[in-house]
Amino acid sequence: MAQKYGIEGIELFYEDLEVFTAEKYQDTTPESLLKAAGDVERLCSARGLQIVCLQPFMHYEGTRRERMRDSKHELTS
Repeated sequence: MAQKYGIEGIELFYEDLEVFTAEKYQDTTPESLLKAAGDVERLCSARGLQIVCLQPFMHYEGTRRERMRDSKHELTS
């Protein structure tokens, strides 16, 4: 559909990659995820699409809070 409407790039969600991997390779091991990522890249490339990013802020909030909590803990220790 992206190609049909002239969209040239997509954001790939990690969960979509996991589902694709599970369906194609019946697991989501790191090795299978890497293979599936290559498959998705080839599918996109064949359709003139670029993968713009892989969900860059997926766990940003949790990561920031963890760092803040850890730095406060270090200051009080």
